[in-house]
Amino acid sequence: GARNHTTVVDADTAITATFERARALKLAGADVIGVNVSSAQPGKAEVYRTVASNSGTASDLYLSLAPESTASALVLGLYRDEAGQPTTLLDSARLESPTAGAWNRVSVDIPDLEAGEPYWIGLLNPIDGTGTLRWHDHAGASGGAEQTSFLNTLDELPDTWETGRNWSDGPASAYVWGTPEGAPPPPALSVVPASLSFSATAEGANPASKTLAVSNTGGGTLSFSVSDDAPWLS
Repeated sequence: GARNHTTVVDADTAITATFERARALKLAGADVIGVNVSSAQPGKAEVYRTVASNSGTASDLYLSLAPESTASALVLGLYRDEAGQPTTLLDSARLESPTAGAWNRVSVDIPDLEAGEPYWIGLLNPIDGTGTLRWHDHAGASGGAEQTSFLNTLDELPDTWETGRNWSDGPASAYVWGTPEGAPPPPALSVVPASLSFSATAEGANPASKTLAVSNTGGGTLSFSVSDDAPWLS
């Protein structure tokens, strides 16, 4: 969304600022809470198949944990798909003390995701952690491809996926967030409220300060200045 700046101004205040809006959106996955809860003990991993809805560079992976999750750590990653199977790990990251009953995020750097291409979102309860990892799936649909890991002693997601068992509890409540391809839309200035009015009594106290919010609701970089046009102000 837009980057916002809120400022308190007096009647004779002038402001100059520059804002840059980073364009980002969901590239793949399901950003809804699923109706089912799956779980993994320490050392066990799973992957869920998804199809990219947008091309771009992935910057974050999200997973919705169930309220009853007690895992002390979480690893999320993204795998390439070949012939309908997960293969090479593109990137992954670990999160300590993930929050149960909430969306949890890790940062990644995965360029060149292609819209329409399948990928696999991986998750792991690492062997050196404690507690049971529980998350939501059947997210907005049912019957999506899911696989468990062959090994149950993993401390990180393997570079090459090895399948244990196949399931159909996807999609997971997990998604890929990032910057899409293409040029951003032009900048657009938004000011709320659109105007400020001040009133005061001659030789009395100055009028109270008022607040306005300035944001770039378009793309790219927006430079602007704020000043008054009342010659009697000093």
